[in-house]
Amino acid sequence: TSPVAPLVSTSTPTPTPTPMATAPLFEPSTRAPAAVRAQAQALPLTQQSFVHLHDTCGLAMLNASSSGAASAGGSPGSTAPGSGLVDAFHTFSLANELHVQVSAMRV
Repeated sequence: TSPVAPLVSTSTPTPTPTPMATAPLFEPSTRAPAAVRAQAQALPLTQQSFVHLHDTCGLAMLNASSSGAASAGGSPGSTAPGSGLVDAFHTFSLANELHVQVSAMRV
């Protein structure tokens, strides 16, 4: 029997992919509270950033609004009843937007 020729030429080196030096940053476009949006803009597009926005920011706002600790609201200077819940919603929306951008990077 004759030897089987290799599928890949051994004389041409195969390029190795180089990882990105830094992950791209999140580009938010939602109406989340300004302080959370500013913090989110500095986050890399990673699953850990999503968890931070969702758990640390969003759940904290939701808990504060449902416990009444959010001084009838959430945003500084806001006195509208339920605005803490609105801020929590927009923060969860921001976390969702980040998750979509993270998922798009994997495709």
